[in-house]
Amino acid sequence: MKSDLTDTLRPVILHLGLANQHGDWNFKNVCSPFSRIYYVLGGEAQIEYPDRKIRLRPGFLYIIPAFVPHGYACGGDFRHFYIHVYDENAENVLEDWELPLEVPSQPGDRELIERLHYLCPGMEVPASDPRSYDNPPTLKQNLLRTRRQELFARMESRGIILCLLSRFFRTAKPKWGTRDSRIEKALSYVRSHPSLFPGTDDLSRLTCLSKSHFIRLFRQEMGCTPLQYIIGKKMERAQSRLVTDHIEIKEIAFQLGFTDPSYFNRLFKKSTGITPREYRAFHSFPHE
Repeated sequence: MKSDLTDTLRPVILHLGLANQHGDWNFKNVCSPFSRIYYVLGGEAQIEYPDRKIRLRPGFLYIIPAFVPHGYACGGDFRHFYIHVYDENAENVLEDWELPLEVPSQPGDRELIERLHYLCPGMEVPASDPRSYDNPPTLKQNLLRTRRQELFARMESRGIILCLLSRFFRTAKPKWGTRDSRIEKALSYVRSHPSLFPGTDDLSRLTCLSKSHFIRLFRQEMGCTPLQYIIGKKMERAQSRLVTDHIEIKEIAFQLGFTDPSYFNRLFKKSTGITPREYRAFHSFPHE
């Protein structure tokens, strides 16, 4: 049986606040282990994706899921609320959905965001440059801060985040409309065991399918081989660990099931275009 998305998502807030930009929101090559939600109040700016540009309009909500490369362009005044959301489940389940990147806000959304700001004070980003907050010390500090909130605040905050996310799910569609339950089982296993490196034999036994049948069915449902999917999930987890943990890169490789750090480095560079060391350096603010 497929799990309910509301049972799978475990959103926590990393940052939120009201930003007033004055032509100073211009950044490229942003890719983070957390999702961003924006509520636009006024002015002009745009989000730039590799394949499109989206003009940000007042009265609309926008979402940038985790690990989606993008940039920002702003030539004048621009005012918006921002919410950065980290999924403690670390499974990136939003990747299973075709989400609209822009939706009209609903009555009461601004009040919800202002309530969220009241529940989580002092969570503003230190500066507009993503490197000022998308780095290991800041992310770790804010995760700890959120976890230390009083229970009622954490419960209400999570409810508000799910409510805002629901705006995007009004028209969202599963990327795989008729996914086989056996493939669901294999995906769940891979996502919940990041330190293992299950092979095709392991997953075919788990799903009670022959190896050849499992591979065909997996490719049919997911558009890639089981190994490609496993590597992709490990690289996503590696990106998250590189900016949220201070441990050595080779230790991250070991914890993700790689016995050869050099092999891990090669796979990471093939996936992201840069080495793990370069990725960590890029996400470290120069003033630290």
